[in-house]
Amino acid sequence: MKKAISLSILILVAAVVAIVTIGSLISQIVPVASVTTTTTTATQQQSASQPNSLDEESKKILVRSAIQEIFNEHNITAIDKYIKEDLIQNNTGFPEGREARKQFFGMLFYAFPDLHASIDKMVAQNDHVVVFLNWNGTHTGVFQGMPATNNPITMKTAHIFRIEDGMIAEQWETSDTLDLLAKTGVISFGQ
Repeated sequence: MKKAISLSILILVAAVVAIVTIGSLISQIVPVASVTTTTTTATQQQSASQPNSLDEESKKILVRSAIQEIFNEHNITAIDKYIKEDLIQNNTGFPEGREARKQFFGMLFYAFPDLHASIDKMVAQNDHVVVFLNWNGTHTGVFQGMPATNNPITMKTAHIFRIEDGMIAEQWETSDTLDLLAKTGVISFGQ
């Protein structure tokens, strides 16, 4: 019982830290709404002078397309189209680079072949796109050493993507995976 309570407290603390961290990152990227017309005009002129730059709406379209092709159609080869080879991954525990993403998604799609991500919110500013996703799927393959449970899972993630030369060059991510971990048997609550 004490282990279950301790685990619950640990998970709660981790969730609070994740929320504070993503809030801090967003506040650094998306400044307060008091942006002047002069700043916007200067940014637009800068974008126009850079041939490889995309406007904010085009960056959102790029991220939306990547989510559809990679996350929802499970097209691992589309990673080459959307993610730079030297992707900078700002999350601990995730290796950097495009090939590491391919391996990760291969494992994920094997364990959850019907995995689907729905876009909840998306905001773009300058070279960053922030997106909140709701995921669902069914655990029908091995996941983190746990055999298939055939349980439906859900999770929520928040991502910040930095776009460079029309591709995702850098990523920050935070996840609420409590339901996923519980329903796949990775964690339990001492029932």
